[in-house]
Amino acid sequence: STGQSAFLPSLSYFHKTGLGITATGFVRKLDALDKGPSFYQLAISPSYDYIGEKFIAGVSYTNYVKTVSNEDFSTPFTHEVYAYAQLRKSIIRPFLALGWASGSYQDISLIPLKIRGDNILIIDTSKVELNDFSTTVGVSHTFSFQNVITKQDLLTFVPSLNLIAELQNYKTSPQSLGVLRDLDEDEDDDDEIDIERVRKRFNLNPKTLSKFSLQTLAFSANLNWYKSSYSLSLG
Repeated sequence: STGQSAFLPSLSYFHKTGLGITATGFVRKLDALDKGPSFYQLAISPSYDYIGEKFIAGVSYTNYVKTVSNEDFSTPFTHEVYAYAQLRKSIIRPFLALGWASGSYQDISLIPLKIRGDNILIIDTSKVELNDFSTTVGVSHTFSFQNVITKQDLLTFVPSLNLIAELQNYKTSPQSLGVLRDLDEDEDDDDEIDIERVRKRFNLNPKTLSKFSLQTLAFSANLNWYKSSYSLSLG
């Protein structure tokens, strides 16, 4: 029910050979108690793009560097590989992209239980490793207009329709199981026995593999203006 704006400064360099590198920062206010915005994540992306007469293609690798200790605000992924290909000459241009990402995060669950009539609160801490594979199939068309604002400029409008399918893999590794209060008031009783009984109540599936399924139907549009060596994009 709330919205928040983010600032993503980006610096890129592309060589005529097709090699390039991009650095993107992620800046926003993390919570209501913060006095100002925080720089919470950095993405470094080397890439290669091929621009031919009939098609374009490219591949990039992104490494995400977290700059804050709270993982709730940054992506759980650390490594990401993205590749794409698109025809150029056809009126309707088909597009195919493949993506793979991997990473991990710490999951902490507070679970209320009743042991021997006493209500207790269990803290279950686990490490979750995840891999995500995505496929995007789409079509687009480019509308081009020359000499729109100034002489020898170019304005393009590119609407596109995309289908996105994903396959996700989760692996859960329990790290610790704690109790916020004493399991019982009997000092002579061994709480380790009760903790072991609590552990047996959790039938966690250490590995989960989702089915490859359609996730999203997305429409997007980009407006680009080119003049000499300058460009302006709006999407």
